[in-house]
Amino acid sequence: MAIEPLVLPDRYRSPNRMQRFLRDVPILGLWAQMRRHLCSVLRKRTKEALSEWSSSVDVHRCLCIVSPLVQEYFRWPNSYFVPNDPCEYLLWDISWTGLLDSEFMAVLTTKLSLPDDFFDGCDSMTYGQLIHKIVEHLHTDDQNMP
Repeated sequence: MAIEPLVLPDRYRSPNRMQRFLRDVPILGLWAQMRRHLCSVLRKRTKEALSEWSSSVDVHRCLCIVSPLVQEYFRWPNSYFVPNDPCEYLLWDISWTGLLDSEFMAVLTTKLSLPDDFFDGCDSMTYGQLIHKIVEHLHTDDQNMP
């Protein structure tokens, strides 16, 4: 059975004026409510979510590197992400500094020798697309080695 990707209910996607005004308020604001919703969905997932991925060894190696970092930097309850989860949600930084996403990308760029602009446009990707883009880059990079 396929696991549904992260999605926000309509009440969060079409906020009223007051919700937009108070969106940044810790605990009560719209962003905090949205985050709690996404965390509750992730908490219900089990390791069975990993069966949604292809059986490619390269994909699973990449997941072993990237998913724990996504979990750590964005403080998700687990790393049971599925290919159709939107990066827009998984890489969403609502910290008061707003620098977690930049730090995450810098760490991953360094760790995997990715180009500086590698994450440009990733908000419009799914997590699966991002993982495959990383795998493709690493595979291409290996082929270019002398």
